[in-house]
Amino acid sequence: MPRARTNWSVDEERGVLVGFFHELRKPGQTWTPRYDLCSTDEFAFKQTSRGKVRRSEKEQADLVARLKAEKLKALLAERPPVENVNRGRPIKELFQEWLDQVGSVRSVGTVRSYACTASLYLLIIGDHRIKDLSSGHLSRFMGELGKRKVKHDGTVQEYSPTSVYKHGRQLGTFFEWAVKEGHLDRVPEIVKPRLTKKEYRTLPNGAVDLIQSRLESDLLTPHNLVQQHSRINRLRAWVLIRYTGLRGGEVNSMLLENIDLEARVIKLRDNLETGFKIKGRKERALPIVPALVEFLERDLKERKPQERYFLDNGTGRPYFSDLSPLARGISKIINELGIKGVKPLHGLRGTVFTELAQAGVDTVTIQKIAGHTEIETTRRYINAQTIDMEQALRKLPNRGRIGDVAFGI
Repeated sequence: MPRARTNWSVDEERGVLVGFFHELRKPGQTWTPRYDLCSTDEFAFKQTSRGKVRRSEKEQADLVARLKAEKLKALLAERPPVENVNRGRPIKELFQEWLDQVGSVRSVGTVRSYACTASLYLLIIGDHRIKDLSSGHLSRFMGELGKRKVKHDGTVQEYSPTSVYKHGRQLGTFFEWAVKEGHLDRVPEIVKPRLTKKEYRTLPNGAVDLIQSRLESDLLTPHNLVQQHSRINRLRAWVLIRYTGLRGGEVNSMLLENIDLEARVIKLRDNLETGFKIKGRKERALPIVPALVEFLERDLKERKPQERYFLDNGTGRPYFSDLSPLARGISKIINELGIKGVKPLHGLRGTVFTELAQAGVDTVTIQKIAGHTEIETTRRYINAQTIDMEQALRKLPNRGRIGDVAFGI
């Protein structure tokens, strides 16, 4: 019985080393093509001036890699030419067509992320006809992605399992589109890394007020015009999310015309100018609570006539090109306060929903405020674990004053 290996096995009955050629698997094929590479004797020993010497594990691995490469080259050379029309269009062309289509219905950030996945696939695998796609391509893409390093802000970092999972999921989205458009017969399986489910972290009690106080005090310290715009816009974003639970992208792309103080509502709309699209593809309106009304009245009264955005640069354009610089300044304050593992904007949004749940607001209402299509998404945002545990622990019977106990050894 052969001893199974990842890419090869030893057939002891025939005395040969057998290579597994995953690259030659066709879509829908459940077995892997196998070919003899060499004798078991040649695999185990090498010929030297001193006679036969046992190969090391590294030498055996190098031999397998060389023999497989030579065999694969020979097998591909023996294949009869296949008409390109039967192999479908180049995947590079289809990636671009897919991105062009989703660009009309998805946000700029989502399309940018999809484009990154497509670029990584072409970088690792290269261009090929769509129907030449094999499980070997997909396993190599996911495997290489898991150990690939990338430049980011001048540093070198590895893709995290979460990022690898995201690119695998987005590649799957492309293949779903390819099936729908008739370029593939079925969606191929992509084996993604298993992720540890992390607890959603919210801000601790009192932190929201503390951070807002720091943002307000920053406005009183000496600063230039650029710093002034940056600081006031961070405060604006913090206060708006605090009293609405809006997403950072919704705040960053919000036009002043969508803030109706007279009707006491904030209208959430697509913004063609920035490429922002409402999540769930459904416009909605949120009420403005009294505490937010007071802030907005003071803020809007001091605006210049040319300002059009809630987070304006003073000339009618958004101050922040994306959410990174907006979050960075708030993250600095959060870190200085010793709060770990909480994302500045997402964490505040989750804190808002958790506070609503603690106040007794039902999950369906919180779902409407959050703008979630699925109620399970809302439940993930709410730090229900802490709420449930605290409520449960409070039900324990009081068995005496702890202060009455004399501690000692």
